[in-house]
Amino acid sequence: MEETTEPEEFLNYVLLLIHPSLYKTGSSILQILRGLQDTADIASLWTSVFTGIAVISNRETPTHVDYNGRPEWYDLLTVKGSHSSRSTRLDLPEMGLSLAYGPGTVVALSGQVFQHGVRFWGDGDRICYARFMREEVRKRFDIGPGDWMTQSHYAEYLSEEFRQMKGFII
Repeated sequence: MEETTEPEEFLNYVLLLIHPSLYKTGSSILQILRGLQDTADIASLWTSVFTGIAVISNRETPTHVDYNGRPEWYDLLTVKGSHSSRSTRLDLPEMGLSLAYGPGTVVALSGQVFQHGVRFWGDGDRICYARFMREEVRKRFDIGPGDWMTQSHYAEYLSEEFRQMKGFII
């Protein structure tokens, strides 16, 4: 786990930028776990603010939704491997999208809201790390769930001219 510290910290910063309230939820849970006698040792090694990470290696992922989180939460998918970025696709059928999903890709999505899946990826190896939050863990520690991300979360960082030009709703 010590070898994953740097990439996990980077991905924590990604989450902080794209969903600050979810970052706060996960960070609060991690701090509690680090303070409990029974979990302090292992929690001190766990760098991710996500409560779980699934490893999917060299297999197709049928189109599905994830039921253990919350609709307003993002899952963070990262992909590594030697597979071709041209032949690998992340399908989001409800949106009519099929995204390039090659090595080095990072995707944040509401896995409980949007169906998603990966078909055959061609030659080479493919590994996906799916980071997620579990609602039951949040409830166990009585941490607030955070809220939906909206344009208004970012509006304070943009100039008034840009907001008017792009039609931001505040």
